[in-house]
Amino acid sequence: MNLKKKILFVGFPNSVHSENWINTINFKKYDVFFFPTNTQNLILSKKIKFYKNHFKFGIIKKIFFFLLSFFSIKKLLFMPKIYLKQLIHNKYILSSYVSYLRPDIIHCLEFQHGGYLTYDALRKNNFNQYRLVISNYGSDIYYYEKFNFHKKKIREILFFFNEVVCESKRDIKLCKKYNSQIKTHLILNSAGINFRLGKLSSLKLRKNIIVKGYQGKFGQFFLILFYLKKFKSEIDYKNIYVYSSNFFSRIYSNIFYKDLKIVFLPQMKKRKLIYFFKKSFIYIGASISDGISTSALDAISTKTFPIQTNTSTLNEMFREKSILFDLYNFDDFKTKILFVNNNKNKAQNIINRIYTKSKEYDYMIVKSKILRLYS
Repeated sequence: MNLKKKILFVGFPNSVHSENWINTINFKKYDVFFFPTNTQNLILSKKIKFYKNHFKFGIIKKIFFFLLSFFSIKKLLFMPKIYLKQLIHNKYILSSYVSYLRPDIIHCLEFQHGGYLTYDALRKNNFNQYRLVISNYGSDIYYYEKFNFHKKKIREILFFFNEVVCESKRDIKLCKKYNSQIKTHLILNSAGINFRLGKLSSLKLRKNIIVKGYQGKFGQFFLILFYLKKFKSEIDYKNIYVYSSNFFSRIYSNIFYKDLKIVFLPQMKKRKLIYFFKKSFIYIGASISDGISTSALDAISTKTFPIQTNTSTLNEMFREKSILFDLYNFDDFKTKILFVNNNKNKAQNIINRIYTKSKEYDYMIVKSKILRLYS
């Protein structure tokens, strides 16, 4: 007789956050199932039971569900990108899968895709029999509550789910604003920091800058390049390593910023990417909305000085304003970069203090919190 509890995760199958979080689970104690919210390739552990292996729909039924999904005109108008991604993995399929699986815990890893989908799938059913948990990623409320449609959905989500996981007090406060009674958990979405990275050289011995190359709805990679070009002659560096950039970003950068000595890194596993962090004295990340930036934590774990937009909650963790800049304030950005460039000893002292403080978020400590969450 199988006495294992069943956990059903709903989220992105290609997300490193999903992968890191689920890898903390004790598979001897839990059967783990996963329902995807997009059609990207699965990068999760083979121990996870992906929904297609357990519940198959005939083509006629899939077409029927697909057509039904078009009746939600409001969603199509106000969140078309999210909604179109859900046409294949939609609420009718998820509802049927939950009825078939009967999990003990349903955990949605993010609001706008997983949370909205699960709410729509289960709200008319007897959902009280399940323990419903949702993770708040950095922009889920902080950014999306600015829009009336999403604000209404966020309120519905926070009254529907029993518990919410947040990685910052800022986001717990935002959740409580909508539902003061909801149970909250303060846990890093990235599942903690790996400090077992070998020898780390001092900032004085490093000659590179590493930049997150995400340009899109949130990421502002091009603005970073625009800023750096304005005072590049004042910065002592060898290369600018750029990762997580798409094809368009590479073409654009090679045309307009070819004099910045940019080296685009191919897609690689985290352990290989960390090598380039260890060779860099500054990490730069820019986003119009963020939580605790995982890339900034990667920088801290390698004693690379992080320079991150103040839309993140890094200051909540480390109380250090020198690691944050105002996205649309060039002078602020320049001041923060040149401080590290021109004062390596002072910058080293700051990053050493932050590094020590960050030991509170060691992977094994965070893992124990995650395991307690499901007990």
